[in-house]
Amino acid sequence: MSKDGLCAIVTGSASGLGAATAAILAKGGARIVVNYSSSQKEAEQTADLCRTAGAEVVVVEGAGGFLVPLNSYQTGADLAVRLGLPMVLVVGMRLGCLNHALLTRRQIEGFRLRCAGWVANCILPDMPYLDRNVRALEQRLDCPLLGVVPFRQDPSAAQVAKLLSLEPLSEATA
Repeated sequence: MSKDGLCAIVTGSASGLGAATAAILAKGGARIVVNYSSSQKEAEQTADLCRTAGAEVVVVEGAGGFLVPLNSYQTGADLAVRLGLPMVLVVGMRLGCLNHALLTRRQIEGFRLRCAGWVANCILPDMPYLDRNVRALEQRLDCPLLGVVPFRQDPSAAQVAKLLSLEPLSEATA
């Protein structure tokens, strides 16, 4: 799958799911913005991995969330609008995730951005009703499920990469 011309802001890309997604997109030819909130060292390691794959990479410090403030008057949503990129919603599967995901999806629509897909990220080892929650989101988010990432203490990019289907991202940027 070629992602030539795609520029992706990958939040939480210092480790785990975000690092895996950044690496996959970089191998496919995408330009990558590595976004991290706490570990610049891990973010730089992800950036080096992407550069090794031939990608142009920029590392940006920031906290996660679509509406997180970037300064005194702009949010992550304003940045997304300015860049005009399709969004990928990563849902931390836990109590309250349905409400959080649906509200975020509505905000993405409200800013007239396209949601290219979503990922169910299992952040708890034994979330009650996980399958039921994933099905409920599949029915309501109106974008493709890119994968379900099970709980892992320290997931590697290679482990997570095998669990994601990023074909819809190519279609979303075509």
